[in-house]
Amino acid sequence: MNSLFNKLLHTAASGDRIPTEDYFTEIFVHLMNEYQTILFDFVKSFNLTEIIPDSYVLQTQVTFREIRDHNCESRPDIYLELTNDDRKEIIFIESKIGSNEGENQLKRYAEQLDDLSDIYKRTLVFITRDYEPKNKITVMKDCKRKVSFVQLRWYEVYRFFKKYENEILIKEVIKFMEENNMNLSNQFTSIDILTLTNFPRVRKMLDETMQGVVQEKFKEVCGSISKDQVCLTQLKYNNRYIYKSDQENGMWCGYGYWFDTGDINNYPKVELILEISPSSEARAQVISVFKEIINMNSDKWEGYKINDPKVWSSIRHSKNMREIVSEEDHINFIKQFFIDSIKELSNVKDNYPNLPWFK
Repeated sequence: MNSLFNKLLHTAASGDRIPTEDYFTEIFVHLMNEYQTILFDFVKSFNLTEIIPDSYVLQTQVTFREIRDHNCESRPDIYLELTNDDRKEIIFIESKIGSNEGENQLKRYAEQLDDLSDIYKRTLVFITRDYEPKNKITVMKDCKRKVSFVQLRWYEVYRFFKKYENEILIKEVIKFMEENNMNLSNQFTSIDILTLTNFPRVRKMLDETMQGVVQEKFKEVCGSISKDQVCLTQLKYNNRYIYKSDQENGMWCGYGYWFDTGDINNYPKVELILEISPSSEARAQVISVFKEIINMNSDKWEGYKINDPKVWSSIRHSKNMREIVSEEDHINFIKQFFIDSIKELSNVKDNYPNLPWFK
């Protein structure tokens, strides 16, 4: 049976891009605000505090204006302030469930903590579902004060919550975490075994749709294409099986399969993407073009995080595989979709030659 939170997530979400991380962050903070004793046990159990707090502030998406060279705002997922009679501690928590760290995201949060004054202890916590090790020295290299850096996995939080599973609300949270693979079971399920058994055959099918004439047309339009082994690297680190081509000034394009690992019930997507880095000098120009393309061709292109200056933003020519399963020949259907998508990308390149294309 689905958890209450999973049902609400699917009911409330618009479209197919479900914001699992943001959604669970709100659940987590609401839970901790409801159970203060559990919150204090949480920070103690994971060595996040050096005081016995008598009051706290716990919020999501608190915005800080950065005063260094980044010229943008800092907004960690969770802000926690712990205080007693004479000491105050600040904890930033960044959560990742299906995605990876944004460009220099943790470094910016560490610097923001470093810039706060009259704080007894500053702590940056990075909680991920998947294995994503970070170098503490790199994250903290520009900090003048001591900022503690703690890496956790969501399965560790899951096991912490199991102590309180008799609480109705926490029981629902535990079910939600299980449904979204946040518990890291130490046993292979029947679905896992089936996936392992069929992976070589499925990979051959993926390659059949992406290689050959599709590769040639993509390279012709983009000027370059990644090597075959990059597909597996992208699968390992970014939950996508794609070919890509780096353009100029932080822009890149790619095509292939995107997987929503936050929910096993969600179908993969076949997509062609044109994306720009948050730190690109050409970002303003590229975003302006992206918005124009979306307005003129909303039936072909959709935008992704166009208005968020701190993350990678893109336009995508996309199709959910739910729409493909009824087709008689999946291989040729997807292959033709990629060819049509590359033609649309070629039209973008012809109409907007001033974008930072590969020379």
